[in-house]
Parts: sequence; structure tokens; C-alpha cells
Amino acid sequence: MCVSILTGVPFVVTLPGTDAYLVYKNQIFAWVAKLIANRSSGIVSNSSVHLKRIMDLGIKKDKLCDVISYPVDVSSLSPNKNGVKELKKKLKILKDEFVILAVGRLVYKKGFEFLIKAMPLILKEHKKVKLIIGGEGDLMNDLKRLVTKLQFEDKVIFVGTIGRNEIGVFYNMADVLVAPSVYDKNGNVDGGPLVSAESMACGKPQILTEILGMADEMRDGVNGFIIKPENQDEIAKAVMKLIKSPKIQQEMGRNNRKLLTARLSTKSIGKRYTRFFEKSITS
Repeated sequence: MCVSILTGVPFVVTLPGTDAYLVYKNQIFAWVAKLIANRSSGIVSNSSVHLKRIMDLGIKKDKLCDVISYPVDVSSLSPNKNGVKELKKKLKILKDEFVILAVGRLVYKKGFEFLIKAMPLILKEHKKVKLIIGGEGDLMNDLKRLVTKLQFEDKVIFVGTIGRNEIGVFYNMADVLVAPSVYDKNGNVDGGPLVSAESMACGKPQILTEILGMADEMRDGVNGFIIKPENQDEIAKAVMKLIKSPKIQQEMGRNNRKLLTARLSTKSIGKRYTRFFEKSITS
């Protein structure tokens, strides 16, 4: 901002994820953010939830703003069966089992508790299902205890941290990516998540809560299913729709690969930022 004042060159503010949350929770950060944002030529966040929080600080109503996601390298992540057979064998997943994948830090805001609670509902109708949870975090033991309590330990696999060199194989092994994120007790919530976009690049349907930034890019029933937070019933219903209709599953996967290429690739995101910068200069 100081450089802009001295030079007269306009500037744009980007406040995604944690930055937007800190502004929401901390009065000093909020005051600074409001001052800078009101002097800026435009504001960008990676989620409509985060953008609303920023605008609610008292930002001018006519301020140029937009939701722009993080980009994905669609050349390095794509539908690819290489290594999938070997990974299934390693994890003891049968050829005809439906694979649900969830990846992220094992903390409350990721909502994995509600995905686990959806499993008995799914398994009641469909026995050949496996849930793969990737990531580490404070709730690891709590989530494992929940699985034990619900008595389906043989249907959930905690694989820990998944390396960047193998994450693509996990995406391609999965039949659906579920990101059941929720608000935590402090109001914190995910922005992206990036794992959703990356799995979309691999042609996978999505089941996302409506508070996620990626839900801003999706169309419910076209790219997957957008559901309410903390709702295991909706998670279960969405998964069962995909299990019952491989055709819908495949169509959603194709739609997601197209969406990533058109709107969320590194090239596409670059163009969207360029257009935003041009607007910020001329508006």
C-alpha cells in the first residue's frame, strides 16, 4: 500500500484461506485489512465464504472483487491407470470395491468425522466399499476410535501422509473424492481445498460441502454433489448415487477434467488474474 501511495501504481489484495480467517478473528488484523482493502483497486479470495467475511469488515460496496481458486497443473495430474493396480494390491482393495478418498490434515474443520459416520449408512446398502483417509493430525486416534466404535475397521484405511510423488495414483485409484469440511468452534473453515481440484484434474467426481471454495466452481449434479456441512446422511446419499450409476460417475469425471482445463489450470487462472488486473486498472 505504501509503495502504491508513493508511486501512484494501483494494487490488488489477495486474502485466501488462513489470511481471511485471521482477519475474521483478530480485530487488529481486521482494521489493517479494511484499511488496505479499501485503498486497493480490487480484492481476490479463493472462497465466497472468505470473500464475504472480508467484505463484511466494512469494505466499500462498489469495490471490485472476485473468487479465484488456486491453480492446478493439468499436465502433471490427469486420468492415468499407471500404478493403480499395484496400489490396490498393497492396500488389499478388491477389484470391484468402490473407493472413497479423503485427504487432508486430521483436524475438526476437515469434517472427516461425518464422512466416517456416513459409512454405516453406505455399507447397509453396498458392502463392497472402502474408505481411504490420507493425512496426519491431532484427531488421528479419535477418528480410529470412532471407526472401531462403529464396527467397520475392515472398511477404512488410514494411510498417513501421502507423498507428492504418489498422490496422483491415489486420485486415480479413487471413485470419488469427498471433502466434508465444516466450521470449527472458532469459525475456521477451508478455502479450497486443493486436493479437490487435483482429483478433478484426474477426472474424479466430487462430494463437497457448500462452504468450500471449490463449490463456487462446481455445479451440483454436474461435477458432483454439493452438500450441507455436518450431514452424514447427505454424504451417504451422494455416495450411493454414484455407486448405483457408473454412467453418472464417469460423466461427472469427464466434466471435471474439462472444468479444470477451462477454468482452473495454471494457464486459465493466470488469464483470470490478468483480466482482473485489467479491470482493476480501468474501473
